[in-house]
Amino acid sequence: MSAARGFQGQSDNNGAASATDIVECAAEAGLHPASDREIQAAHSLAASLIGSDIATAETLRSAQSISGTTVLVTDDGNEVTGVLATLLLRDKGRAAIQAGRFDGVGLDLSMIARPDEIPAAFYAWGCAAEGRDAARAVVAGAAGLTRLFSFVRRFARAATVAGARTLTVSMGYLPVAGVDDLYWLPAEAVS
Repeated sequence: MSAARGFQGQSDNNGAASATDIVECAAEAGLHPASDREIQAAHSLAASLIGSDIATAETLRSAQSISGTTVLVTDDGNEVTGVLATLLLRDKGRAAIQAGRFDGVGLDLSMIARPDEIPAAFYAWGCAAEGRDAARAVVAGAAGLTRLFSFVRRFARAATVAGARTLTVSMGYLPVAGVDDLYWLPAEAVS
């Protein structure tokens, strides 16, 4: 993806959150956009920590090809030790999440906002980390992107009790009524 393309909306950068903004936010946390090789390693890491009921590496690659910044990773110099996957969604993706019908494993790629569109929602698709440094990078990246996309509703699922605690206590997310393990933050007013 060209760094000149951007997601329309509010941020500190002239009203658009660009791919450059996302990369800079990720870099501040110690993350970078994953290469094809790193996507495979990130998928393997997530599967080993979370289980096999996750999106395929090919689905991650397909989502990454749309924005260039969907899959962010950190490494220890030798191997991927952390992954943060996020999605900027169109209205139909936001509606599916709110109705409890969003399928992050069998992802409908048409729900992903294109770089020239205003996203309707930010979704923390998945994260996994091995070791404290990687965990810090992933949580810091998620928090930074949550702030960057504060102009839209933000959603996240918690796969673990610790994840739910991080979302609610550290990041201020609220449970979505009637949808298990789904949390959200409302869009913030834009000045």
